[in-house]
Amino acid sequence: MKKQKKYKFISGIILFILISIPGTLQAAEWTNVIYQAPFDMILPNNYTNEAMRFPVLYLLHGRNQDYSVWQNNSVLAAQMEQSNRNFIVVLPSSGGNSWYQSANKVKYFRTDLPTFIEQNFRASKIRGIGGLSMGGYGAFHISGQSDAVYIKDYKSVSSMSGAFIEPEDAEILDGITIDSPNTLAQNIAPKSFQIYMDCGAEDTFEWMGLKYSLKKKNEEMRDKLISAGRKLETNFFFFLPPGEHNWTYWNSRIPYHLDFHSGRFDKYPMLSITSFPENVTTTVNSDDVRISGICLRNSAVTGITYKVDSSGKTTKGGVTGIENWYFDAKLKVGKNDIKINVATSNNFNTSARLTLFRRETSFRVRKVIVTEKNIVAKTSDITYGDVDSLTNTTGGIGTFIFGNINLPISNVWKRSGKYVAKYKEITDDYKFILKVNGKAQKDFTIINFKWKNKSLIKTNLLNFVTLNSNNYLRLDLGFYGDGTNIFLESVNDGKKGKFKWSGKWFE
Repeated sequence: MKKQKKYKFISGIILFILISIPGTLQAAEWTNVIYQAPFDMILPNNYTNEAMRFPVLYLLHGRNQDYSVWQNNSVLAAQMEQSNRNFIVVLPSSGGNSWYQSANKVKYFRTDLPTFIEQNFRASKIRGIGGLSMGGYGAFHISGQSDAVYIKDYKSVSSMSGAFIEPEDAEILDGITIDSPNTLAQNIAPKSFQIYMDCGAEDTFEWMGLKYSLKKKNEEMRDKLISAGRKLETNFFFFLPPGEHNWTYWNSRIPYHLDFHSGRFDKYPMLSITSFPENVTTTVNSDDVRISGICLRNSAVTGITYKVDSSGKTTKGGVTGIENWYFDAKLKVGKNDIKINVATSNNFNTSARLTLFRRETSFRVRKVIVTEKNIVAKTSDITYGDVDSLTNTTGGIGTFIFGNINLPISNVWKRSGKYVAKYKEITDDYKFILKVNGKAQKDFTIINFKWKNKSLIKTNLLNFVTLNSNNYLRLDLGFYGDGTNIFLESVNDGKKGKFKWSGKWFE
């Protein structure tokens, strides 16, 4: 795997493909998003330290722009490099002149996109959001949504030349109904995050005959936030430096916005889990596991605790150590949600999560259907999530045995996703396809065998297995393999054999 150059813009798109990102992902891995949007990323230089996790700053672009303007027009990457920032920057697309307004888009920005970033990169749950022009409005709108519906608050929110216009004007411009400036102020003023705003003192902008002094609109927003309880130079910072509504002004302000978010992020302990990939579902076969990590801190840590939720039961306790910490957890079969909390003397607490799936070590045959020309079967718990061994080593060599059928499996596997590997062999007599999905929630293998029988004497597959009797089924995939007897029931007057096991996936 090639390491990324520091502060290089990295492009991606959820639901389609991530380009030039370590561990390229395919569409099938991310199916929960409801809004397709490309994005760029900037990774910090310290990202090469695999023991560390990093806060994330989401920056939103303006109207009549897309996510690429940060790379094509801004000094953002250069400023990140020069100041050696210790956080990740994600630069998503708004999907047109959407004002980041619809419920689907808010859900995407507050839950789907951050969850995707945290699951696939070493990103912590410490988040900030900012934007310019329409993106400044978007940062205020998204961060002001109800915590009862979305993930907890951002730690910092900022706006450059925020387009805090009236709802009727956005309706004229783009057919979008937006929040009024008063609604924005009332929504975000009570939140726990700090707010940073600036606007050029000469910022007068004209859109389709609608002429605005965004300087005046930002001053009005300042006054509304103060009236709603914000205190200048305490939890709210406002500036009117010289400048207009253009990249000359925005580039002059980018360093100040990075300083603001960095200052907030630095107050939170940097908590990392090193023994298991944080926020990535991981398969384990043992009921006792030791989970360890590091906690880098700029403030006094008063305690680190853990909690494990599994099968309706919760266990909790304290960890051993602080900067280098560990604890031993007893897992139940199935999904185990683990949360590690850090408490600090200044109440800048933080947390990290991971999910471990305790797998059965017993081989399971879920389904088998045999006809005169076809075999379809599904098994589970054979690779325990290790599809890498099928595609990266000689480990893919093996066999499929069922009754008197014995098929070799060569090392010609192809990766078709983060968890998925496929094997296909076609001869004059048969077509043999295997698909392994190693995702921890359901580690399964699907077997498809089609009997073409062109070169040999015509043979019925039912001659190779015994109906209404036990048949031995075995699957060997490189390092992994197991077998068991199954009772193949005769159906359709002996024209089909069938087996199905309907037990729980986790027991």
